[in-house]
Amino acid sequence: MSFNPDFNAIGEAFVSHFYSAFDVNDPNQRAQALSGLYDPENSYMTFEGVQVKGRDAILQKFSGLTFREIRRAVTKTDCQPLPDGSILVSVLGQLKTDEDPVNSYNQVFILKPSAGSFYISNEIFRLMSTTTKGKQATRGQKQIFEENRQTLQYYFAAAAIASTLGGGLYTMYFYNSVGPYFWTAWAFAVIAGFGGVLMMKSMIKEVRNEKNQLVDAGYDLNDPTAIGEYCKDAVILSVISQVLSLLWSKFIFLIALLPLFAAYKVWVNWLGPWFFAPAPEEEPIDEKKLRKQQRVKYVRR
Repeated sequence: MSFNPDFNAIGEAFVSHFYSAFDVNDPNQRAQALSGLYDPENSYMTFEGVQVKGRDAILQKFSGLTFREIRRAVTKTDCQPLPDGSILVSVLGQLKTDEDPVNSYNQVFILKPSAGSFYISNEIFRLMSTTTKGKQATRGQKQIFEENRQTLQYYFAAAAIASTLGGGLYTMYFYNSVGPYFWTAWAFAVIAGFGGVLMMKSMIKEVRNEKNQLVDAGYDLNDPTAIGEYCKDAVILSVISQVLSLLWSKFIFLIALLPLFAAYKVWVNWLGPWFFAPAPEEEPIDEKKLRKQQRVKYVRR
């Protein structure tokens, strides 16, 4: 077995190159740009349930697409190495053609090594419904990036204002009225607030392809199931404890709830399920099989 160690970089570079070649208005230019990515005989493609084989048939399928304009946002690219050196690439995204509504799609490739390069040996493309009952449609990377940027600015401003206001007022007017425990808690609150902001900043990014299209915005800070929510909780608790401490200095110790909350989340999400995981169920006893085994033992004796 020979796994390619650079599978992720190769897969992401391929996705950028493939879509820059595919997302052109001229179908002949599209076919010409993509022709080098397919093998004359050993490339297979399933496009919306229609299977074709070979470079010419695949390019003919592409040439028969009726749209003239296409806009695309790649939501996520996942890559895995295969034992023979091939690379599995899965793409989730959204696209809009001409005046049609935005559609989510899933596209899967297998890149097979050949003569120092790769060709597409297998490809599956399938449009998905843009809306799911009870759920919102998948958002594009551009929208996620803009919302991440606004969220980061909002929480940074909140942490900065609370720290400046609380620290400034206590330093100028109430410095001698509070003790070292207050300042220790206040420092912890400031660190927790800006630490949450820095953590959120490290989770977002701006990766663009050759056409300057945003292809990866990093983690979605507004995903209620992601770690970004915990970072926002840390900032919120930091701000609340600092602002309320202006009314009564003891409120600064609300920041002590943060490690308790963190311990609770660790217990609920990791330690608790591990400690109290149910024992594996025993297979039901087959009475006929058991009697047969007993007879065999009796005969052997």
